[in-house]
Amino acid sequence: EGTARLLREARAAAALVHPSAVAIYDVGEVDGAPFIAMELVPGVTMRDKVGDRAIPVATRLRWLCDVARVLEAAHKLGIVHRDVKPDNVMVRADGAVKVLDFGIARKLETPFDAAAGGGAAGTLTAKGTPIGTPLYMAPEQMLAEDVDGRADQFAWGVMAYELLTGELPWGQPKDGVGVMYAILKKEAEPFHQAHPDVPPDVETIVLRALQKEPDDRYPTMDELVLDLEGYAAPPDQGA
Repeated sequence: EGTARLLREARAAAALVHPSAVAIYDVGEVDGAPFIAMELVPGVTMRDKVGDRAIPVATRLRWLCDVARVLEAAHKLGIVHRDVKPDNVMVRADGAVKVLDFGIARKLETPFDAAAGGGAAGTLTAKGTPIGTPLYMAPEQMLAEDVDGRADQFAWGVMAYELLTGELPWGQPKDGVGVMYAILKKEAEPFHQAHPDVPPDVETIVLRALQKEPDDRYPTMDELVLDLEGYAAPPDQGA
């Protein structure tokens, strides 16, 4: 069952073709062992860039826009990543970013359309089990409820906050209970005053992505990018 699930998820991810998504070239089995052949991306993870104040804000916003765009492309195919975090984004030497690890992605029965009240069904992982990295989980994901692309948006918001400030939105919880409380109850701290190099409108965008209720976030990542794009470096100046 685990092998079949892995291969189904990999094939779903392989349907995503986007410049900022790691390409999956082949999926299959050899002598009963599953394999995934994917693009090799030389570079470092975005985790290595967190807290590096030498990187211009506009460059960091370019990376975040590119990640948001590939997530929207996935959502339009009915795929929710469910583990968006700095460790799953590669930054190449030329400044391009690549989103990794759609391995726990959830394939919806129909493409996600939040504006039309999109649904979440047909999970490829155990029903009722929260999948992902706790610090980046949306409240609905933490509670093992049905999720759609707005759960990825919340995780993107945590990553954006961290990349722009070097800190998590709710400080550093000490244990699992603290993480759960922060995700479910604690509001993200405004950060523009402590980081005046980040435009106030960017703070507003990130804090909207971090709203506890999905309906209070952006309906789609496309709409988020429309608000954010003007503050990012041009695509050819991301490095």
